[in-house]
Amino acid sequence: TVTNTFALGFNPINLAYGGPGRLYVSGASTIRGLDPSNGSEILALPSSPYDGDILAMSPNGQSLCSGASGISPSSVACYNITTDTPPAPLTKYNIGSNLHTLDISGDGSLLYAAGGYPYYVTALYLDSLNQAGQFNTGAYPDSAFDSPDGKVLFATGGDGSWLWSTQ
Repeated sequence: TVTNTFALGFNPINLAYGGPGRLYVSGASTIRGLDPSNGSEILALPSSPYDGDILAMSPNGQSLCSGASGISPSSVACYNITTDTPPAPLTKYNIGSNLHTLDISGDGSLLYAAGGYPYYVTALYLDSLNQAGQFNTGAYPDSAFDSPDGKVLFATGGDGSWLWSTQ
């Protein structure tokens, strides 16, 4: 049953749930933090002017990461959203090309990124966006997701699927 609808004023591309009373929606050139009960805007953040950004929310709801999809090179920005006026984000440029997926580890320490190239899933420390490692794949990895306990990383791509122990 649909419980509510509201106009956004832009074309939505992606969304992330940020805990009670918080929904983040991306579109070309914007990311909006909304109250899902009535659609009122809580905050607005810049986004890629292209296709809209891929979003990933930390498990504790304190960090929102966005990445420009479908462009080369891709970049990522991570915001501390503990207030309605977030400070400037941490930004990492050239994390590969044609970004498809961002995922934040179950413990909130790592950001995983998968895109068309390079042929691996990139692991970045969430608190600095410095490289933490890589998980080699075949051609064109396009998704990455870790298990809730953070012990397993899954990925899919152009010619297969992969599973790694992260312990």
